Amino acid sequence: MSLGVICASVIIYFRPTYTYADPACTFIFSIAVVCTTGPIIKKCLLVLMEGAPPNIDADDLVKDIKEISGCRSIHDFHIWSLSVGKYALSAHVDCDEPLKALKEITELCKGDKYNIDHITLQMENTTDPDYKFVCEQTTHKEFNV
Repeated sequence: MSLGVICASVIIYFRPTYTYADPACTFIFSIAVVCTTGPIIKKCLLVLMEGAPPNIDADDLVKDIKEISGCRSIHDFHIWSLSVGKYALSAHVDCDEPLKALKEITELCKGDKYNIDHITLQMENTTDPDYKFVCEQTTHKEFNV
Protein backbone atom coordinates (compact mmCIF):
# COMPACT_ATOMS: atom_id res chain seq x y z
CA MET A 1 0.00 0.00 0.00
CA SER A 2 2.90 2.35 0.71
CA LEU A 3 4.15 1.78 -2.81
CA GLY A 4 0.72 2.78 -4.12
CA VAL A 5 0.79 6.01 -2.09
CA ILE A 6 4.27 6.82 -3.39
CA CYS A 7 3.23 6.14 -7.01
CA ALA A 8 0.13 8.31 -6.67
CA SER A 9 2.05 11.14 -5.00
CA VAL A 10 4.72 11.14 -7.73
CA ILE A 11 2.05 11.24 -10.45
CA ILE A 12 0.14 14.05 -8.73
CA TYR A 13 3.36 15.99 -8.01
CA PHE A 14 4.30 16.09 -11.70
CA ARG A 15 0.72 16.29 -13.04
CA PRO A 16 -1.46 18.06 -10.45
CA THR A 17 -4.56 17.66 -12.65
CA TYR A 18 -4.35 13.85 -12.42
CA THR A 19 -6.19 13.70 -9.09
CA TYR A 20 -7.70 10.34 -9.98
CA ALA A 21 -4.25 8.75 -9.63
CA ASP A 22 -4.64 8.41 -5.85
CA PRO A 23 -7.88 6.37 -5.83
CA ALA A 24 -6.72 4.38 -8.89
CA CYS A 25 -3.43 3.39 -7.22
CA THR A 26 -5.25 2.60 -3.99
CA PHE A 27 -7.67 0.33 -5.87
CA ILE A 28 -4.91 -1.46 -7.80
CA PHE A 29 -2.76 -2.07 -4.73
CA SER A 30 -5.81 -3.15 -2.69
CA ILE A 31 -6.38 -5.92 -5.22
CA ALA A 32 -2.73 -6.96 -4.84
CA VAL A 33 -3.11 -7.07 -1.04
CA VAL A 34 -6.30 -9.17 -1.24
CA CYS A 35 -4.62 -11.62 -3.64
CA THR A 36 -1.56 -12.06 -1.44
CA THR A 37 -3.43 -12.34 1.85
CA GLY A 38 -6.21 -14.60 0.51
CA PRO A 39 -4.42 -17.91 1.22
CA ILE A 40 -3.50 -16.78 4.74
CA ILE A 41 -7.09 -15.77 5.47
CA LYS A 42 -8.30 -19.12 4.13
CA LYS A 43 -5.95 -21.02 6.49
CA CYS A 44 -7.02 -18.85 9.44
CA LEU A 45 -10.71 -19.49 8.74
CA LEU A 46 -10.06 -23.24 8.44
CA VAL A 47 -8.52 -23.28 11.91
CA LEU A 48 -11.08 -20.92 13.48
CA MET A 49 -13.97 -22.97 12.08
CA GLU A 50 -12.21 -26.23 13.04
CA GLY A 51 -12.49 -27.39 9.46
CA ALA A 52 -11.41 -30.77 8.13
CA PRO A 53 -7.78 -30.83 7.01
CA PRO A 54 -7.59 -30.34 3.23
CA ASN A 55 -4.69 -32.76 2.81
CA ILE A 56 -6.30 -35.73 4.62
CA ASP A 57 -8.90 -37.79 2.79
CA ALA A 58 -11.31 -38.95 5.51
CA ASP A 59 -12.65 -41.78 3.34
CA ASP A 60 -9.15 -43.19 2.84
CA LEU A 61 -8.41 -42.86 6.54
CA VAL A 62 -11.58 -44.74 7.50
CA LYS A 63 -10.78 -47.44 4.92
CA ASP A 64 -7.28 -47.83 6.33
CA ILE A 65 -8.63 -48.04 9.89
CA LYS A 66 -11.18 -50.68 8.87
CA GLU A 67 -8.37 -52.80 7.41
CA ILE A 68 -6.85 -53.13 10.87
CA SER A 69 -7.43 -56.60 12.24
CA GLY A 70 -10.83 -57.17 13.78
CA CYS A 71 -12.21 -53.69 13.10
CA ARG A 72 -15.95 -54.04 12.45
CA SER A 73 -17.20 -50.47 12.37
CA ILE A 74 -16.29 -46.84 12.92
CA HIS A 75 -18.78 -44.22 14.04
CA ASP A 76 -18.79 -40.78 15.64
CA PHE A 77 -15.80 -40.02 13.40
CA HIS A 78 -14.49 -36.44 13.54
CA ILE A 79 -11.30 -34.92 12.14
CA TRP A 80 -10.46 -31.23 12.38
CA SER A 81 -7.65 -28.65 12.34
CA LEU A 82 -6.20 -27.50 15.65
CA SER A 83 -3.85 -25.07 13.91
CA VAL A 84 -2.13 -24.92 10.54
CA GLY A 85 -0.59 -28.37 10.04
CA LYS A 86 -1.83 -29.75 13.41
CA TYR A 87 -4.84 -32.07 13.30
CA ALA A 88 -7.06 -33.93 15.75
CA LEU A 89 -9.17 -37.06 15.37
CA SER A 90 -11.84 -38.66 17.52
CA ALA A 91 -13.82 -41.79 16.73
CA HIS A 92 -15.58 -44.81 18.19
CA VAL A 93 -14.17 -48.08 16.88
CA ASP A 94 -15.85 -51.48 17.28
CA CYS A 95 -13.30 -54.30 17.10
CA ASP A 96 -12.42 -57.75 18.44
CA GLU A 97 -9.13 -56.82 20.12
CA PRO A 98 -9.52 -53.24 21.39
CA LEU A 99 -6.01 -52.76 22.83
CA LYS A 100 -4.25 -54.18 19.79
CA ALA A 101 -6.43 -52.15 17.43
CA LEU A 102 -5.92 -49.00 19.53
CA LYS A 103 -2.14 -49.31 19.16
CA GLU A 104 -2.33 -50.02 15.41
CA ILE A 105 -4.82 -47.22 14.69
CA THR A 106 -2.77 -44.74 16.70
CA GLU A 107 0.39 -45.70 14.79
CA LEU A 108 -1.47 -45.39 11.48
CA CYS A 109 -2.85 -41.94 12.32
CA LYS A 110 0.42 -40.58 13.71
CA GLY A 111 2.43 -41.98 10.78
CA ASP A 112 3.73 -40.12 7.75
CA LYS A 113 0.62 -40.73 5.63
CA TYR A 114 -1.85 -38.86 7.91
CA ASN A 115 0.37 -37.09 10.49
CA ILE A 116 -2.47 -36.53 12.98
CA ASP A 117 -1.20 -35.02 16.23
CA HIS A 118 -4.04 -35.65 18.69
CA ILE A 119 -6.01 -38.90 18.58
CA THR A 120 -8.90 -39.85 20.87
CA LEU A 121 -10.43 -43.27 20.26
CA GLN A 122 -13.23 -45.00 22.11
CA MET A 123 -12.73 -48.70 21.65
CA GLU A 124 -15.76 -50.99 21.68
CA ASN A 125 -16.28 -54.73 21.40
CA THR A 126 -19.93 -55.46 20.71
CA THR A 127 -19.37 -59.23 20.42
CA ASP A 128 -17.91 -59.65 23.92
CA PRO A 129 -20.70 -60.45 26.45
CA ASP A 130 -18.51 -59.15 29.31
CA TYR A 131 -18.08 -55.78 27.63
CA LYS A 132 -20.35 -53.45 29.60
CA PHE A 133 -20.40 -50.37 27.39
CA VAL A 134 -21.77 -50.17 23.88
CA CYS A 135 -22.29 -46.81 22.25
CA GLU A 136 -26.01 -46.38 21.70
CA GLN A 137 -26.15 -42.71 20.75
CA THR A 138 -28.79 -41.84 18.21
CA THR A 139 -27.06 -38.64 17.09
CA HIS A 140 -24.56 -40.34 14.80
CA LYS A 141 -24.43 -43.20 12.38
CA GLU A 142 -21.69 -45.52 11.28
CA PHE A 143 -19.18 -44.00 8.87
CA ASN A 144 -19.50 -46.22 5.79
CA VAL A 145 -16.91 -46.25 3.04
